[in-house]
Amino acid sequence: MAIQDKIKIIPVAAALIFALALSGCSFLNSRNAPELPDYAPSFEKKDSDSSDMMYITYNGRTYMPFGTIGKGISYGDTLRDCLGYIDDDKNTRVYSLLQDPYDNYLMIINVTGFMDQPEFWRASDTYKQDIFTPDYIQSLDYEEWTGSGTHSEMSSVRIHIRNDAEDVKMLSMEYTVNGKPGGGCDSGYTDGAVLEKDHDTIFEVSEVDLDGKVNEGDPFDLNMILVITDSKDGTYTAEGEISGNVKLGDELSYVLTGDPDNGYKVKAAG
Repeated sequence: MAIQDKIKIIPVAAALIFALALSGCSFLNSRNAPELPDYAPSFEKKDSDSSDMMYITYNGRTYMPFGTIGKGISYGDTLRDCLGYIDDDKNTRVYSLLQDPYDNYLMIINVTGFMDQPEFWRASDTYKQDIFTPDYIQSLDYEEWTGSGTHSEMSSVRIHIRNDAEDVKMLSMEYTVNGKPGGGCDSGYTDGAVLEKDHDTIFEVSEVDLDGKVNEGDPFDLNMILVITDSKDGTYTAEGEISGNVKLGDELSYVLTGDPDNGYKVKAAG
């Protein structure tokens, strides 16, 4: 079975191997924060000609102040890369965000200021758009961003797999989009326990997974292969198709039946 080069589908059933739990610690805990890279660039704050705001430029895009922190987060769960620093102050740093794959937001914070709150700056080319925004970003309702919306749930196609089979320890999924490799993942209990009957595993193919593969808003052909691992680590490819012409927001439901002796089958839920 071909192994995908990027694991992108997100299993969201409770207590699964890839479930991600935020630590809930204060943002001021700087442990695991990305370090300022060698030869880090300086981002110059400049006055905007079209508003009363300052702006910085990163990767050809301009960013302006948008919001602040809305709930407790930690560096390790939130920050992807340290991109550089502001003006001549190497303690006031600029970060990209793990939960924002489009880099529509950057975070700026002084890492030595005990009471300093992070600032989130938004790309000005998203003005008047409703964009995915990590749920810890709280808008400060600047007049300059009037009519620019946010949503914290990323659009996706959700695939429900109800287990009605015997001896299923892990489900592995890989998929294609319009006939081209898309991604995949594994899903199972962290302690290696067998999945119970009626256990519902949910896989997602999100808008980020489709970036560059499908034009925004267009339907696409989704085809998936389901592989079962049993309690003895035997692997079996389920008979049956998980496929359809879908669009973001769709939900597909399937039922898995069978056992190691007779094989496994997957079919659309009736």
